[in-house]
Amino acid sequence: MSWFDTLLDVGKAAFTWYTGSSIAAQLTRTVVTGYALNQVNKAIVKEQKKDVQKQEDKGVKLKIDPDPNAKIPVVYGRSVLSGIVTDAALTNSNQTMWYCITLCEVTGLLNLGQGAASQINLLNVYRDNQKLIFASDGVTVTKSVDSSGVENTDINGLVKVYYFRNGSNSGPSAIPAANLMPNWTGNHSMTNLAFALVRVDYNREKSVTGLGTMKFVLQNTMTQPGDCLYDYMTNTRYGAGIPAGDIYAS
Repeated sequence: MSWFDTLLDVGKAAFTWYTGSSIAAQLTRTVVTGYALNQVNKAIVKEQKKDVQKQEDKGVKLKIDPDPNAKIPVVYGRSVLSGIVTDAALTNSNQTMWYCITLCEVTGLLNLGQGAASQINLLNVYRDNQKLIFASDGVTVTKSVDSSGVENTDINGLVKVYYFRNGSNSGPSAIPAANLMPNWTGNHSMTNLAFALVRVDYNREKSVTGLGTMKFVLQNTMTQPGDCLYDYMTNTRYGAGIPAGDIYAS
């Protein structure tokens, strides 16, 4: 008889004992059956927990990849800009997303540097190619309208846009940006920049789960060709930095 035959005989004997009527065999069957049921229950509970975790909505993780090649543009006349996300934060248990979108540089004085300060005004805001309509406060979005004129009110109250035309203290109702953007202080001055703070309240049911593709329609009061050329040639921050005395008019 080979060792394999011996092993089979031992296995048959063990199985015969396990299925027998002795007290030891009955106790063994009870223990084994209980263990098996316990393992099945654990497996069921584990799968249920997975299902609950899938169903539970804890918001989204916010990840913004830095772009070292991003450049801040200069706007003369009217322009449409997507802007650059220069800061972002999550609040309210990851249910509220804040974005700082830097739009453009603030330009100089009109009338060849001798007149009033130029202003960059916000005309319209688009999200995912739909125009945003604001409430009377000028910041809370009530609905969006697509190119066919179809309105969507799912966004109502879930998105707010705060526009700052010249630094952190030039926003709507004179609210400093540091009072809105999480983790900002008075040192976040955003000097000589036009930018927007966008707040998005997460709502999966209404398909508001992120910033989306934003576009801002801006209008600079500096529109005359002479003013634009003079401003760019003489500005030392974003222009050529040519001394005014070196520019001659003919």
